[in-house]
Amino acid sequence: MTPASPASPSPAAPRAGADDLTLDSTYFVAFEMAHEALRRGLAAASTLNATQYRVLTKLLQAPGAVNQGELGRLLALKPNVVTQAVDALEAAGYVTRTAGDADGRTRFLAVTDAGAAHVAAVNEALVASLYATFPTDNPAYRTILEAAIAAGARIEPPLDG
Repeated sequence: MTPASPASPSPAAPRAGADDLTLDSTYFVAFEMAHEALRRGLAAASTLNATQYRVLTKLLQAPGAVNQGELGRLLALKPNVVTQAVDALEAAGYVTRTAGDADGRTRFLAVTDAGAAHVAAVNEALVASLYATFPTDNPAYRTILEAAIAAGARIEPPLDG
């Protein structure tokens, strides 16, 4: 019998709570598989890149127009990256950009109906790609998928006001 590695909990270790996330190196395989499934799903349903899609989905979560500079800070993106992403989204008709009332240099962003419809279509493709990669009738794949989703949900909380 070999001892447990320092990176993984020993069999006698207490079970982590529902809000705890214990990771070891094997999770990186699952994350890579999930990343590739999401990348394939996005490529199959959209011409947007991952950053553009991330900006669009974050804007869709907002209850109203979002200050472009604040969005960049929330997403930890440089201003030029946000501007390039918004330029592409605006050109595609997925977002509108308006000047602020108090300061014309400030820009506010809002998702259009076409942008919301695009996210819905892409989400279907993402789900299909995830299920193709992780068939949930197999308990091992289901566990991997659930762990990847749980970890991903903790990376960036929703923008809900």
